[in-house]
Amino acid sequence: MVSRAFWGPGSGAGSLPAVQPIPSGQWRGSPGAIATLSAAVDIERAQLVWLPPGQALQALGVYVNVGVADTDLRLGIRADSTGLPGALLLDAGIIAATPAGVRALAITFTVPAGPATGVPLWLTVTPQGTNTVSLVGTVTGQETRDLPNANSALLYHGTVTQGGVTGALPAGFTPNGYASPGPAFAIQAA
Repeated sequence: MVSRAFWGPGSGAGSLPAVQPIPSGQWRGSPGAIATLSAAVDIERAQLVWLPPGQALQALGVYVNVGVADTDLRLGIRADSTGLPGALLLDAGIIAATPAGVRALAITFTVPAGPATGVPLWLTVTPQGTNTVSLVGTVTGQETRDLPNANSALLYHGTVTQGGVTGALPAGFTPNGYASPGPAFAIQAA
């Protein structure tokens, strides 16, 4: 699992530590308490992460709790747009939602330039097919903050959602909901 310094920018404006690079070949994953996430098809789920500028990545994955047939997982990376998922930076493609465990795709991606305190990006997973997928989810301190325009009745806002996503990921992101827990992602440094 990953340290808070990697997955979140820390606290205290002006005193944020630099996000440390991930050594080549090493994996990092979502921190926090483990939960189960029932992920319906055609809903893109985005989770905020902070990565060091210039960090090269070679794999992006998500943890599947119970594998299912007839459903694929489309993975992606989006830019941040004022605290919400924004422009599509990478549609990594699809991978089968079975077997259980980390389902990962090889990617070539370099985190854009930004401050040493980290570049906010959104990792996304979209089940596509016919069956709801049981993913491993996480609930962390990073995810318990309110996102802009979030429903105040929810206790945790770990994921921002966009519905109606079939085929390739759209260039933009139109938020239509908030949910928790967030998907448990994994990334590997190049």
